[in-house]
Parts: sequence; structure tokens; C-alpha cells
Amino acid sequence: MGEPLNPDDIRYITVNGIRTRYLDTGSGTPIVLIHGGHFGIFVPMGIEVWSATVHPLARHGRVLAFDKLGQGWTDLPAADEKWTFDSVLEHATAFLEQLDLTDITLVGHSRGGLLATRLAMELPTRVRRLVVVSSASTAPAPPGESDMGFYDEVERTAPTDLGAEGVISHYHSAQAVAEGPLSPEYLRIAAEMMEGANHKAAVDAYTRTSAEHWIPSLGRAKRKVFDHLEGPGLDIPVLVVWGKDDRSAPVELGHQFFDLLARRTSDCSMYVINRAGHQVFRDRPEAFNNMVVGFVNT
Repeated sequence: MGEPLNPDDIRYITVNGIRTRYLDTGSGTPIVLIHGGHFGIFVPMGIEVWSATVHPLARHGRVLAFDKLGQGWTDLPAADEKWTFDSVLEHATAFLEQLDLTDITLVGHSRGGLLATRLAMELPTRVRRLVVVSSASTAPAPPGESDMGFYDEVERTAPTDLGAEGVISHYHSAQAVAEGPLSPEYLRIAAEMMEGANHKAAVDAYTRTSAEHWIPSLGRAKRKVFDHLEGPGLDIPVLVVWGKDDRSAPVELGHQFFDLLARRTSDCSMYVINRAGHQVFRDRPEAFNNMVVGFVNT
């Protein structure tokens, strides 16, 4: 799905001691893509997920995407107590500052939507626009309710006898509506990540530390977003995009988030794309890309 990422566009930078992989292509106003997932989730995630988005958007600006802390080919946190959302936010903030990016349009998917929203709150002089995509992490939920039930079931039913490529295909097909089979190149790269020492160490560390560090920090991060949206709100344009047929983050969660957002944030819109699942930008890339381009150019 989409053109493969150009290897010439992929670079590495050391951010606060963390070797970080990122993509940088096009020119003009920066559009920063932030993928979903979190370190230690059983299927790895990185910049390749945006393969159907990078090239269309790069005709309208400078497109950057980075592997978040502990994901893809970016280094892991240095100590157990660093396996937190705060560390992910610190790393992403330092990445944007080190590249001295300003006038940014942030596009955050799923867990990346929560990160993008926090970055917009923390860096008001750098972030100009915000796009939140299919992000259950930003949606209000009853206290103590987890948004990982869908993924726990996908992991439980994964065909481990088919190797890494089989597990990755199973993960994507559980979310996809219209995308179809993954390309051999995407599968090859994702399987290489999944079988690599970086990912295996992340899974082990998540199992060991999530209850003490990651889960409480995620709850605190969500609470800060809710408090901010219920208080001053965001004074930048915000676009919310959701797939109507999202199984892991049902569209009702998107409506909940938008209702909260719209109370104090005057310049905000929500678009629901039909026949699209959680990775709406892969199920319906043309519709998604056109929507983001229109938002960037207004």
C-alpha cells in the first residue's frame, strides 16, 4: 500500500542520548507524522506505517516522521523507570527542538494522537495545527477502563506458527477494512523489526515494568489532556479524523473526544471516513491525504 519509503530520506539523529530514526522529505512547512502503538506492544510499529501518506503530503510541505522512543529502530529507554509516557513526550519534544522545527502541523495516530496533543500543549510556539487520527488514547473513558482489550485478543489469536510475517498480517487484518494484503516490502521490514533484539528487549521490559511505570504514566498524560481541553482548550486549528469501521477505537470514542475538544477549542472539525478502520490512512489513503492537505493549506 503506497510507495515504499525512499531509503535516501531515512536518517538517524541522537536525541538526548537516544539514537533516533526518522524520515525527512519535501520542503516547506513541516508536517510531522507520529505513529501509534507504544514500546513493548507485541507487534512493532515505526515510520513505515505512513508509506501511503508520505509522498502525497510531501508535495505540499516538508514531511517528517520518526520512530518513537523504544519503537521501530529508535533506542530503548535507558532504565526501567524511564519506560513512561513522560519519557516518550520528552524524547519527541527534544526531537522537534533539535531540528528547530516551527510552524508545525502535527499528525498523530492512535497513541501518537495523545502524544501529538500533548506536544501541541507543551510547544505552542512551534505547533501551528493538530490532526488527531483514530486515537482512543485521547477519548474519555470510565475510570480504570483499559483500551488494550482489542489488542490483547488479537495477540491471543495470532497464528504464531506462521512466523513474524503471519503475526503481523494477522494484526493488520484485524484492523483493516479496505487495505488488502500488506506489501512484501512492508512485511519484510516489520518482520525484521519484530525479530530484532530491540523489539524483543522492549517486549520483555514492558512485561516487567508496565504496571509500575507505563500504565500509571499513561493515565496521568490522559488526565492532563482532559484538564487542558476542559480548561483553556487549544488555540490552534484541530482536525479529528476517524474510520467509521474502526474496531479497536470505535468511532463513538471519536465523538466523545470531539465533544470534549469542541467545548473550549473554537477552530476544530471532525471527519469520519466510511469503509475505513483504525489505520484510516492505509484503508482510504486518497481520502485521508486530501483531507490533511486541505487542512494544511487553509
